[in-house]
Formats: sequence, C-alpha cells, structure tokens
Amino acid sequence: MNRRRNSFLTATILPTVVFAVVFFLNLFLISAGSSGAVPFGTLALIIVLWFGISAPLSAIGSYFGTRHGAISHPVRVNQIPRQIPPTPRYLKPWIATLLAGILPFGAAFVELYFVLSKYRWHWRAFLTGGGSAFWVLAYGIFYWASRLSLDSFSSVVLYMGYLLLLALLDFLVTGTIGFLASYWAIRRLYSAIRVD
Repeated sequence: MNRRRNSFLTATILPTVVFAVVFFLNLFLISAGSSGAVPFGTLALIIVLWFGISAPLSAIGSYFGTRHGAISHPVRVNQIPRQIPPTPRYLKPWIATLLAGILPFGAAFVELYFVLSKYRWHWRAFLTGGGSAFWVLAYGIFYWASRLSLDSFSSVVLYMGYLLLLALLDFLVTGTIGFLASYWAIRRLYSAIRVD
C-alpha cells in the first residue's frame, strides 16, 4: 500500500467517524433543547486540534517509521509460495470473528491455529481479537430492549450512537491486542527454528 495514503487514512478515518457520530448526536441534543449539547465553538476547536495536532503528529510518526525501515523477521521466507487449500465455510473471516468473541480465552487457541496455518494472518488475528465487540454491541441492544425505558427518540439515538462508538473502540483495542499477541507468538516460534 502507498505509505502516504496509509498515513493519511490512519490520521483521518477514526477521528472522522467519531466526530461524525458525535456531531450527529449533538444535533439531536440541540433539537431536544438539552443543556448537554456541545457548542459550535467547541466542535470547531476539536477540528482545529485534530488538524493542528493529531494529523501532523501522525505524519511525523509515519516519516520516522518509514526512515526506521521494515520490521525484520527472525526467519527466512521461501520465495516460492505454497499452495493453500480452500477455506471451509465455517472458517470465513467474518464468521470466525463472530464466533471467537464468545469466549475470548478460547479465541486465543483458535487464533493461534489460524496464525500458524494461513497466509495474511495479520487481518485474521485482528478480526478474531476484535470479535468481542460484536457481543458488546448485541448486549447493549439487548439491555436497551429489555431493561431501559427511554422516553424520547433523541434518547434512543444518543444511546445507540454512544453504544456504536463503544463497540467500535472495543473492536479496535481488542483487535490490536489480538494482532500483537499473535505477532509476538509467531516471532517467538520462528526465532526458535534453526535454518541450516
């Protein structure tokens, strides 16, 4: 992938999604006449901070990361790729992601199997690690339907908006942890292999 485009997307995608959801929810607070609505000046200041601090720091980090070079792996890789058998239907990435979130402890063993047996394990490890976010979202919807009595449409939209943000951030955090744990395990396993 183009490094500049990757750096740009890293600096913009998550803040854009979070800002768009907060702005949309703020419109409902304003329409309801709530004192909890964020003033326009504060939203403008957030945008200035985003473009003035967060985006430049991402660009600087990308520059230094590019100068540092690629991460070296502890084993030589064969230049001729091996044939990979077709994946069974129940091991498709999204199905595995949903199932792995049920028992995060059990997901570690399933994830290790995926890591050791497939190419492009990086995304599978990330998706499998982030599978718990789907269950957080499902529980939030269940809790809303069974226990909460929200009086207005604005309250429902606010609850669902913040629930979606919580699930998104949970997905990113646990997915990152899943990837880093898998990457650490792979490096440990392959550093113990002798190439003679």
